[in-house]
Amino acid sequence: MIEGQHVASETKPTLGLADSVVAATGLVVNEPVVTDDTSDFETVDGLDVVSTGAASRN
Repeated sequence: MIEGQHVASETKPTLGLADSVVAATGLVVNEPVVTDDTSDFETVDGLDVVSTGAASRN
């Protein structure tokens, strides 16, 4: 069971379901999320995000 408190925010965008699961997994296992699009996760407090650099190679 996942327990916690959801706090609505007018300053941070909401994440979609898939990105929420990815972010939560990174937080729980204390590992960074590696992604092509770091902007999806930049508002998640405490989450380390690493860019693959793929966006800049295109």
